[in-house]
Amino acid sequence: MIKNYISHVEQTNRLSGRLLMNESMPLIMEKKPVVVCEKDEYSSDILLNQIIKATLEYIYQNRFVHEKIRKESYYCGINFPECPQLV
Repeated sequence: MIKNYISHVEQTNRLSGRLLMNESMPLIMEKKPVVVCEKDEYSSDILLNQIIKATLEYIYQNRFVHEKIRKESYYCGINFPECPQLV
């Protein structure tokens, strides 16, 4: 399983990550107690893992694939529990 950084931008009342001044200035001018920050989260929920998981599930469900390969794809797919299914 591969992990990578995913960027998230959110309004928060405490500084964390990288402060986005252009997005925060209107909130500061309105005297709201929030700023906009960009955070990087280290996660295995990335597109490549989602594609691998979907492929393994497709192989497992395909009746035309040999039974041994289908079992192997099932056991490999168990290693991707954090990844949601592709839509």
